[in-house]
Formats: sequence, structure tokens, C-alpha cells
Amino acid sequence: MRKALGATPYSIVSMIVQEAILITGVAGYLGLLAGVGLLYGLDSIMAVAGADVEYFKHPQVNFGVAGAAVVVLVIAGALAGLFPALRAARVPPVEALRTE
Repeated sequence: MRKALGATPYSIVSMIVQEAILITGVAGYLGLLAGVGLLYGLDSIMAVAGADVEYFKHPQVNFGVAGAAVVVLVIAGALAGLFPALRAARVPPVEALRTE
């Protein structure tokens, strides 16, 4: 629809890629928070239950590795959004109106 209203191919690609980056960044951050919360929650549960599993005793989170994982996730999301964005930018305006 934006193409039919005169949007440039660059603006269409930019909008879709920015949206993909935003969604993957927020999802990665929320996933990181959930993972850390579950890890520490599991530690508390195991301490109360008296479980003696060495692997889960006193967990530590390396935030450098976790941050790098979120960065890789955002890059993957940007690349995943790039291909549909390029395809959307090539749609002729008449065809865009016909499908709306």
C-alpha cells in the first residue's frame, strides 16, 4: 500500500528491517530475562528441596555471552526481515493496490 502512495523502495525496506530488528531485540531481551529468572528460580527450588545436583548449584550468568547471543539474534532477525522487505519493495504499485 505504501508503494502505491509513493514510498521509495529504500523506505519500504528500511521500515520492514527496522521492525524485524525491534521485534527480535525485544524478544531476545525478554527471553534473556526469562532465562535468568528461571535459572535462579530453579536454584532456589533445588535449595529448598535439598537436591544435590552439582550442575545447578549456585548458577552464574555470563552477561557478556548473553549479550552477544542477543546481538547475534538481532542480526539474524534483520537478515530474516531483509529478504521479504526486498521482495515487497519490488512489487509494482498497481499490483500492491490490487491485492489490498
